[in-house]
Amino acid sequence: MQSEDDPNNLHARLDTANSLIKTHIIANLTLSLVPVPVFDVAALTVTQMNMLRSLCELYDVPFDDTDIKPILIALAGGSLPVVGLLGLSSALKLIPGVGTLAGGASLSITSGALTYAVGQTFVIHFESGGTLEDFDVKRAGVFFQRELAAGKLFVAEMKKELQAAGKDNAPDQSAHAESQNKASTAKA
Repeated sequence: MQSEDDPNNLHARLDTANSLIKTHIIANLTLSLVPVPVFDVAALTVTQMNMLRSLCELYDVPFDDTDIKPILIALAGGSLPVVGLLGLSSALKLIPGVGTLAGGASLSITSGALTYAVGQTFVIHFESGGTLEDFDVKRAGVFFQRELAAGKLFVAEMKKELQAAGKDNAPDQSAHAESQNKASTAKA
């Protein structure tokens, strides 16, 4: 039986935690594209709460919705430019067409980075034996800011990977057009 201090167990738990965070970032990237202002910001909060619930389960930390909401607000509030950008990105969606696209694009990077930072902050806290009850927002703030910057890079790279994967899985349009031309030539 592996102990919790076993390096293999720690590595597996970190891999699982990072996978959970990545899954919730993808959910936020998707939800940020919904063209409904305010819904996107509410969805971000729900997605982050779900991520924290999953991380709490992984680390055997008791979870209570009422404990986590003020923590999320305080963490994000410590980064007022990010909160302002979320609101502005969501409001841009009120402008049909270009506003919807610009708001969705801006919101996807920001919400993904915010989710990354929240997740990494709690992973470090839980790895050190912390709980939701002893989480110190001020102490975590510096780490959170650093992870927010890292999260922007992580999400930008992740979006590139997802776009590349989508292109790899898309049918080859030139081959399709060529087969269409051959078929119509054969009919004539």
